[in-house]
Amino acid sequence: YSKAGCLAEQEGDLSAAADWHARALQVLGDSQVLLLMTNPALATVVEGIAALAAARGEHVRAAELLGLATVLQGFASPASLELARAKAASRAALPEAEFAAAYARGLQLSRADALALTP
Repeated sequence: YSKAGCLAEQEGDLSAAADWHARALQVLGDSQVLLLMTNPALATVVEGIAALAAARGEHVRAAELLGLATVLQGFASPASLELARAKAASRAALPEAEFAAAYARGLQLSRADALALTP
């Protein structure tokens, strides 16, 4: 569902993107799935939501979500297209200090915060 959300975001349908990401979070929040889910899988969804936030012009939120994805993944995934889009857009829109502060706030978030996100 999250990848469908990423495609919708790239096509400019931000409403559909939010719906797809919400579905992904709903599945991941299911108690049976929650036991099997890995943090990197959740990080992928968070990166997609960060790209959506950047597409909406919510660059501070995007930077915070990138920090959260880094916490979940354990590193910033160099292969993530969503991370690259969100980071580039947010860095271009924000002063470096503001981006860094928002990213640092995201590093303080947890898996529970990720599962409670609203795309």
